[in-house]
Amino acid sequence: MNRPLRDLLLIAFLVLVWGGSGYIIGAALTTLGLSEALGLPRLEVIGAALNVIAGMFALAVVNGSPELRRFFYEGPDEKGGNAAIGCLWGLPLALLIGGLMMWLMAALLRSLGPK
Repeated sequence: MNRPLRDLLLIAFLVLVWGGSGYIIGAALTTLGLSEALGLPRLEVIGAALNVIAGMFALAVVNGSPELRRFFYEGPDEKGGNAAIGCLWGLPLALLIGGLMMWLMAALLRSLGPK
């Protein structure tokens, strides 16, 4: 696989991870009834968009440093990785797990609540 395509797929996967975690959090907030309480449309797309914006801002910060850019696109060297790159991948995964737990709790509360 040529390098530009690999880099594009890496960025696309990062966008999917950030967007997916925001979508799950928005689904949990919608399940809790927050969208109706605030008079907003469903919060899934809003959450996904905000998360993608945050993730692309973090990627722009990473691309601003030659060392971080090398770590992101080429991987760690013999000295190891970098905490900023770990956060760029780890934060949306943590948000995804937290969002799934929040969505499950919201669904449980919704099913146990008044009919």
